[in-house]
Amino acid sequence: MNYWVIIPATGIGARMGYDIPKQYIKLNNGLTILDQTIKTVLSIKQINGIIITLNKNDTLFSNSIFFNHPKIKTVIGDSERYLSVFNGINLLNAQKDDFVLVHDSVRPCVQKEDIEKLISTLKNNPVGGLLVTPIVDTLKQHKNNLTKTIDRSNLYSAQTPQMYRYDILKKALNNAITKDIIVTDETQAIELLNLNPTLVIGSKNNIKITHTDDLALANFFLNMNMKIKTGLGQDSHRFEEKQTDKKLILAGVEFKDHIALKGNSDADVILHSITNAISSISGVNILGKKADELCQNGIKDSAVYLTEALKTLGDWQITNIAISIECQTPKITPKIITMKEKISQLIKIDTTDIGITATTGESLTNFGKGKGIQVFSIITVSQ
Repeated sequence: MNYWVIIPATGIGARMGYDIPKQYIKLNNGLTILDQTIKTVLSIKQINGIIITLNKNDTLFSNSIFFNHPKIKTVIGDSERYLSVFNGINLLNAQKDDFVLVHDSVRPCVQKEDIEKLISTLKNNPVGGLLVTPIVDTLKQHKNNLTKTIDRSNLYSAQTPQMYRYDILKKALNNAITKDIIVTDETQAIELLNLNPTLVIGSKNNIKITHTDDLALANFFLNMNMKIKTGLGQDSHRFEEKQTDKKLILAGVEFKDHIALKGNSDADVILHSITNAISSISGVNILGKKADELCQNGIKDSAVYLTEALKTLGDWQITNIAISIECQTPKITPKIITMKEKISQLIKIDTTDIGITATTGESLTNFGKGKGIQVFSIITVSQ
């Protein structure tokens, strides 16, 4: 039996007042709302694959840190959530008894433990069910100028994931589509077949981000459980004695008409220092045996070494990088913006989360005297 996840991410989130869909708004941990949601779902070992439904005009998912993830596929969604989910189901190569979990893209605070609880509770259930929380506030109904108190003892707020057998969910959604009934969640479609979903109590933290206030609350909940580490990396290279065909590359940016740095690779001292900073967190020394093997195979691009280092971080996400460069030459300041953009592309963090400073160190060292370049990098990662 397999477990599949469909994440509808088709909405534009107009109520949030942002100029981008709300699923792409950045959280305080550096991830977008959608990426945080995907990250939690991918942490569940039972999940075989994820389908993300996208708006036909979406141009932002390509920036996701999970854009090329082997477990993720995308499909164009529709005007209504249930239609988008149906598109996702049709993309699945699932068996009838497999389970499909549908989770809102804008519920980034869902806890891994709650998803595992849902799977464990329903694994032998012939239909499926959903996460819910009991209603605790007193409910008032107001209609025709009359107010009435509603009995809340048997009322629950529906959350996601909502988890159902593949064949049942597909039949339920097809039934709603055929009868032209707009359903607001998968469970409503299941109920139209006169089936009884199982309710599994979840966490109140699993909020759906709809308004600006919800964003602040989501950041608060995520910060409660956030783990942070800091890594320090250093690297230095001498300049070649004379001009050669080799180029001076710093942070993936070419400095034309300048003597290159010595090294078996492209000697990108900035990317090397970032790579070493990552190694100080993961404990995996990339600029050693791994880089030597790559170099022997003709791979001298330091961006490849950095990519290898990023793989060792697992589900830790880089949220900030501080880079300090010591050299007399070349002039760093004119290239800082370009270097930030290159690092941003490689690591998939905003340029605003990358700091680069440069100093000659009052020419007290060989680097300040123009004999080479030294770089220190500090990175912050969160989980």
